Amino acid sequence: MIEAMLPAIDDPFHESPILDLLTTPTVSFLGDLLAHWQAWSKAGGMPHRDQFDPVDFPRLLPDLSLIGIDRHANAYRDYDVLFRSIGTRLGQHFSMTGFTRRHLSDLGAPFAPRWFTVYDRLRHTAQPLTVSGVPYLMNKTYLRFEILFLPLTAGPDERGTAHVDFALYAAHFEPNLAVRHHPS
Repeated sequence: MIEAMLPAIDDPFHESPILDLLTTPTVSFLGDLLAHWQAWSKAGGMPHRDQFDPVDFPRLLPDLSLIGIDRHANAYRDYDVLFRSIGTRLGQHFSMTGFTRRHLSDLGAPFAPRWFTVYDRLRHTAQPLTVSGVPYLMNKTYLRFEILFLPLTAGPDERGTAHVDFALYAAHFEPNLAVRHHPS
């Protein structure tokens, strides 16, 4: 489990910041996207950014986003996450419509610390990562999400080491069944 800074409460109406780490995607289209990533040629264990072409996934575009890792410090980390493109459905559900070309640190607390934990792990492992949870502090506890993060590289550095320079991520949203069955 990837934990944020605030405690969770066992009330489905409470908006928990906790993100659950999954070993593999449970949603079929996320599994299919992972299989595509696994089939791409790798440089230092990761596909090069050029391997991803959005036109190869037209039906997924509303659910896909691409971020870049900026290597400059902010109040939260010594790097930042630049939202290069945000799928329309993903942007609507996370209230991020029009957030393209902005940084994760711009979201401020508690959002930036919640998601920096995900990017910390992605950068450290350079492996696909799947998390699930509910939108936080957006009055959308009726939704659950599952997000697959796929690391991409711009190529090896001067020492021949590949780093996570980009990440492609896809999200699936569904009704939060715990809320539907909560006693009134």
